[in-house]
Amino acid sequence: MLRKAILKVVPKRGEGVEFGKLAPLVKKELTKKQLAELGSVSWFTTTVKLDLEVRGEICRVDGVTPQRLLRK
Repeated sequence: MLRKAILKVVPKRGEGVEFGKLAPLVKKELTKKQLAELGSVSWFTTTVKLDLEVRGEICRVDGVTPQRLLRK
């Protein structure tokens, strides 16, 4: 569910989404039941984000601070 939510909120083009805004955006995509079962949205969002980076589904925008993300 988190993978799906992250891929939905991270754009393919443009400036990307700022990492600090990722968890709140993901939270809006989840149901109350999913949020209750999940616990810490921030922790799980970060963990799944790192996995998606390793798998090549999302990437960091080079040379930008704070960190921004784009879908591949």
